[in-house]
Amino acid sequence: MQSLEQIEGVWPEPEFNSGLVLRCHTARKKPIDQLSDLELATLLNQDIGVAHILPEAIRRLSRNQPDDTEYLEGQLKETVERKTQPKD
Repeated sequence: MQSLEQIEGVWPEPEFNSGLVLRCHTARKKPIDQLSDLELATLLNQDIGVAHILPEAIRRLSRNQPDDTEYLEGQLKETVERKTQPKD
């Protein structure tokens, strides 16, 4: 499976080296099916590559096998629910 970087193109190196920025840049380089649940939730929460990674997040939730990387239990599920709810 491809990475977001392969699908959407390479981002320039970050000018602001916060932990969040660096995690997002690193996660974009990994094949989508190798992202951790936390990386998926983080990217979704930041609206990064949503169209490409949301299907993977939904697939994982349907398997009901969390990988224990989330900061909060159910973090990925909550994020997916927010992204899939119709907007008012």
